[in-house]
Amino acid sequence: MNTITNIAILIVIILILPVNGILGHHRYQTCEDYDSIVNSRSDSSDDYENYNYGNYMNLDLYEGYFFVCKIGYIEGEVTLGWEVKNSINANISIIVLNNDNLNNFISGNSYGHSNMDLADLYLDWNSRASINEANPIENREITTNLGGDNYYLVINYGYRTTFQVEEVNQKNVFDNLKYARYLSPDEDTSDDSAIVRATIDLDYPD
Repeated sequence: MNTITNIAILIVIILILPVNGILGHHRYQTCEDYDSIVNSRSDSSDDYENYNYGNYMNLDLYEGYFFVCKIGYIEGEVTLGWEVKNSINANISIIVLNNDNLNNFISGNSYGHSNMDLADLYLDWNSRASINEANPIENREITTNLGGDNYYLVINYGYRTTFQVEEVNQKNVFDNLKYARYLSPDEDTSDDSAIVRATIDLDYPD
């Protein structure tokens, strides 16, 4: 009986306690990569302008919260960028964070950019100089040298309002499960009335 109890306790520790565990904060899907999406398309495809690919975020699900997808472990000189389509002109901000800054973002502590070049990837959507309502796609790209760490694309739907310490409304581990899901590109996405979409591009220069 003691053996079974010990095994059960070990399973609970593995699943719940680590931030990367099944019920942990960092149980996010991998960001859709722009290169893999483009390479999977036929040369005759006319779907690019429709932007029917990438990570799909439903405003009804994320409003007042945030979306995170994992870019992965990065070390060395890289070219890193993102592209986001915000058809609904949602009030969002977009940022790339490493592990420590993501933890601080989630917990309400002060956070920022682990690399000054990453600051160039930050965008407050509604502070843009101009908004093209007909084709509301924004993209940013940098080439920089990043220290070895896991990096994440974070789209903030109003969960945080400053980079300083602030009170936040964290979800419990079970609520987090529903925020880990995303709309499949195979679903009918012709109606963009509540959808924001994003891709990441990551390349190591030769």
